[in-house]
Amino acid sequence: MGVGTMNILHTEDYLMKLNYQLKFNHFLYWNGKMKKITAGENWLMDGSFHINCRYLHTKDDFLLAKLSISNLTDQRVQIKVFVESNLNELKNNYVFVSPKKDVLFLTNEDGLFLASGMINGTSMSQYGVLKKYQYIEKICDGVIPFNPIGTGNVVGLYTLEQLLVPYETTVAYTWTLASKTFSEKELLSRDEQLKSRLAFS
Repeated sequence: MGVGTMNILHTEDYLMKLNYQLKFNHFLYWNGKMKKITAGENWLMDGSFHINCRYLHTKDDFLLAKLSISNLTDQRVQIKVFVESNLNELKNNYVFVSPKKDVLFLTNEDGLFLASGMINGTSMSQYGVLKKYQYIEKICDGVIPFNPIGTGNVVGLYTLEQLLVPYETTVAYTWTLASKTFSEKELLSRDEQLKSRLAFS
């Protein structure tokens, strides 16, 4: 087993342990197609894109993912990274969007969670809350229907979007922050600090 495989397995174990009720997934949307992005190396859309997805984490209430996305075509392409966040469906869940702060909040009796991201220094482009088992068909055209609040078995969705020139590589970051004290102010402060730091990384 290689070092990369061991790191991926360690990351998956960590994700299960860390805030076990919070799950999230990344997808690449381009030219009418949606493909899931997994941890490690991804060659998607018949080799048109290479994505290296790595999970960086520092403590139990913070998880950061870094995605290096390369356009391997000789065309200018508009890409969209869809990020899905959802809580354990057995809990009493509540998800809502804060457009002014460019974040999604997810909460249940276990805590308050914040989800956000940025690509090439730019924050999320679209966002909404949709029913978990219906959202794929709702976003098949690359557009998230704007619904800012949801309860029960729902997912929070947002996109990171960028126009890439031929053979260009860009970097996207996505993250989740957790507060067991349900402090929205604390999470927003940490989110702003993180965005400022990543904008200059």
